[in-house]
Amino acid sequence: TYLTILALERANQTQKKKIESVLADTNSTETDVKYVLSEMENLNVLIDITAEVDRHYEIALKNLDVFQQSDFKQELENLLTFLKNRDH
Repeated sequence: TYLTILALERANQTQKKKIESVLADTNSTETDVKYVLSEMENLNVLIDITAEVDRHYEIALKNLDVFQQSDFKQELENLLTFLKNRDH
């Protein structure tokens, strides 16, 4: 995923080896996964990804401005808002 790619690009060699090891291990522990998430946070990956996702949603909403207001347009706006705010 983009999260992983960005984390690996920003990680030092030690971090990179550990992240790759955890991702390759089909039996990773909860501690391993927490380590990867922690490193992603330390590398500002999560903040930057959140900002990038927000930017894309804003672009999508702005692209709807070319359409006249209608029930269909409103439903698309509602869908974008729902997708942006969902937890999973």
